[in-house]
Amino acid sequence: IGIVGTYFVAHYMGPIALGLVAFAGAYVSIFFIFGNIGFGTAHIKRVSEGKDLGKCIGTFSLIKISLVIFISVLIIFSIYVKESFLNYNFDHSEQKNIIYLILFSEILRQLILIPKKTFEAQGNASKAVLPVILVKIVRIFVIVPVAILGYGVYGLVGVVILTSILLFISFFYLFKDYPISLPSKDYFYSYFNFALPLMFLYAMGSIAFQLDFLMLGWFTSVKELGQFSSVQRLVLILSSIPQAIGMVLFPKISKLHSKEEHKAINHYVYQTERFTGMFVIPLALFFIIFSNEIISILYGSEFIEANISLKLLALYIIIDSLRRPYAFKMGGTDNNHILVKLATISVFSNIIF
Repeated sequence: IGIVGTYFVAHYMGPIALGLVAFAGAYVSIFFIFGNIGFGTAHIKRVSEGKDLGKCIGTFSLIKISLVIFISVLIIFSIYVKESFLNYNFDHSEQKNIIYLILFSEILRQLILIPKKTFEAQGNASKAVLPVILVKIVRIFVIVPVAILGYGVYGLVGVVILTSILLFISFFYLFKDYPISLPSKDYFYSYFNFALPLMFLYAMGSIAFQLDFLMLGWFTSVKELGQFSSVQRLVLILSSIPQAIGMVLFPKISKLHSKEEHKAINHYVYQTERFTGMFVIPLALFFIIFSNEIISILYGSEFIEANISLKLLALYIIIDSLRRPYAFKMGGTDNNHILVKLATISVFSNIIF
């Protein structure tokens, strides 16, 4: 579904429009590292352990809403400081407005995590995934005419916002009958104690992912950023396989860990690694071997310079997919300190090289 939309956007809007949206998304996301600092994982773990559902939802909701408000104000203030005190001007006049629009979309997506993480914690994969699939189908019927009719970058951003609104409505409709109670001090401590070791991990992971976009946007051109973000979006389709498996695996490991069933945990991890490799490796190799042909067909000649990026990203996806089951095991068995060390090495390697 995503490939169809990407085809029309790339051919009718070009790399500059994609680059403007990619930079805005990275700018907003780099601040929202503070909004994704382990509380979602803590929520999954506490709910899957059988804690009071109403109090868990109340605790997670209050934490999430507070973080979203704080970070949104911080983003707006950062732009004010850049323009008023640092005399920084964006290369394109539309960039600031696009950042504000993407911020609105991100606020909705952050709030969506309240029902989504609850569904994942309960192992209810259908509720966690079905709205996303349906909205992606709707997105195709909207983005194709927007691209063909030449509505430009604002049309593309409008589709992003529409997608977020539909997801927000869908998730909270499915969530309407769930209980919500006032959080207690014990539950706050429980969430913070679990999330605290993960804060640095999630921050490092987000920085490592978004830093590429920001550095390309600042030190090269919006066109090159658009080329890179396009092939990355294509390769990240493969990462949906281990992500979908992780939605089921992490709560399962957490539950087995609470029962001290370590052999069962190892069995699930090994089986998941094999299953993931069976699907991801052949597809990634296909991207590596036929990178020129894939880019030419999907994106056109303006994107052919991203050929090497596509090959390297496909290789990265193979490694990342095979390591994920072990990362879920570390998180589900309260060994987050190992993940923090590995994430730190990854981020500093990304900055240096």
